Amino acid sequence: MRLKKVEVLLNNRQYSGAYYLSGYVVECALKACIARQTRKFDFPDKKTVVGSYTHDLKQL
Repeated sequence: MRLKKVEVLLNNRQYSGAYYLSGYVVECALKACIARQTRKFDFPDKKTVVGSYTHDLKQL
């Protein structure tokens, strides 16, 4: 959904908004990958949970 908004922003030459939202898209995708590592009814490793509360893409 957000990726489509990025396309609209790019098509309308709103580069700073597209840049910001692209980073958000990547962050959400990485966090989804992290979340998929946890099985239903399992408790994730505390270090993984604490480490995922960041906006630093390199850390994710």
